Amino acid sequence: MSIRMRLFLSHFLMWLVLTGLLALAGVVVRTYLLGIDGRPSTLHETVDALSRTINSGLAKNPDYLLQAGVLTNLSAEISPNHLGLVFRRELGVTFVSRDLDMRKMRALLDGVSAPAVMQLTGYISPRAPLVIARWNMHLSDGTTADLLLLTARDLTEGNGLLLQIFVPVLILLLLGMTTLVLTYGVSRSLIKPLAMLEDAAGKIERGELDFSLAPRRRDEIGNVVAAFEQMRIRLKDSLERQVRYEENRKELIANISHDLRTPVTAITGYLDGIRDGIADSPEKIKRYLAIISSRAEDLSAMIDELFLFSEIDLGDVPFHYDRLDLRAFVRDVCEEEQYEYEKRGARIELPASGSEISVLIDPGKLRRVIANILENSLKYGNGRELTVRVSVSDAGHEAIVRISDNGPGIRPDALPHIFERFYRGDASRSQNVPGSGLGLAIAKRIVEKHGGSIAADTTAEQGVAIIITLRKDETDTAR
Repeated sequence: MSIRMRLFLSHFLMWLVLTGLLALAGVVVRTYLLGIDGRPSTLHETVDALSRTINSGLAKNPDYLLQAGVLTNLSAEISPNHLGLVFRRELGVTFVSRDLDMRKMRALLDGVSAPAVMQLTGYISPRAPLVIARWNMHLSDGTTADLLLLTARDLTEGNGLLLQIFVPVLILLLLGMTTLVLTYGVSRSLIKPLAMLEDAAGKIERGELDFSLAPRRRDEIGNVVAAFEQMRIRLKDSLERQVRYEENRKELIANISHDLRTPVTAITGYLDGIRDGIADSPEKIKRYLAIISSRAEDLSAMIDELFLFSEIDLGDVPFHYDRLDLRAFVRDVCEEEQYEYEKRGARIELPASGSEISVLIDPGKLRRVIANILENSLKYGNGRELTVRVSVSDAGHEAIVRISDNGPGIRPDALPHIFERFYRGDASRSQNVPGSGLGLAIAKRIVEKHGGSIAADTTAEQGVAIIITLRKDETDTAR
């Protein structure tokens, strides 16, 4: 239930309770004043019965009401209905029921004419009648008399004032209690989840994120709790990523320092050799300078790869996609690398010709990926008669490029790490092999930017296979 609906129902119930209390107060006042049990016919039945008794007695005897015990008995019969009798002779009060105050009745009714008696008021309100019924009669001695029926309670003085105070106070008390209960129920349903949110905010402020908030309601507060929980989850993930990034940064700095130290140390050593006269002939100096130049080129290439990796990782490198035939593209890249392979006594088996496989790629970026894989096979060939087999196949909605060699394999436990930055493989493949250890990491980022994936498979006898999976461009087919 929404908060708006809760507040609406709360106000509606308050008005409903107030209406009920007013109705109850009216019933209480009516019952208190008139002594009626809620049945409208009770007063009329009592008056009718009393009238029949009186008329029957007067018909037999004009002095019927003067007989001993008659008025007392009649008063006793109507007393349970909170009614009373006043008998007047020549307008003077001579009998008053036990439930009525004789002194007060004489003060009110002595000498008051018949029309004026019926006009007396002062019970429920100043407009309410005092006398309910009246019977006139002529006695045997020629005098006149009348019998008045009225309620046995008089509100003209103390009782009226008490009821006028009691009823409003009772209504206010009941209304206040109802308001308190409704307010407590509504406020508790609001304050409890807000207190939970305040506690959760305090935990987040202290850096305590290992807790959860379960929204137990389907209203605005429940939506806020759910949003707060999502915020906590994302904040926790963000902080965990930040910690991982910091660890990676430290690892990156350590790896960079280690990989840069080797060529820098070599350059420094050969320069010291020239300066100290160790290279004491032109031929030796020339050889030292060639080594220094080679190490400087390695250092420059390493810095370039590090810079490229950082740009790709941050998404700062733009990709320009063209629709190309993947078979023809891979074949062109392999032919460019063929010359370097032939110089080293290795060979590349070019992909077989076949139907066109259309893909959307950045030619420059993907060329770097394939060339890097081919260069790695050549670097880690360890002097073998290296053969690299390259194939391109159609796999439904995907195209697969497989580059495998017969060089030394990679241990299975090292295989999951070869696409990590600065990973240089196991000792059997990395001894005396130049490089930054970023080539395959860069290749993975580039392939993923194309929406594809890259994986590796290896055995110690059959070498390493790199599998690149790319999405085919099916735009033309859809047309």
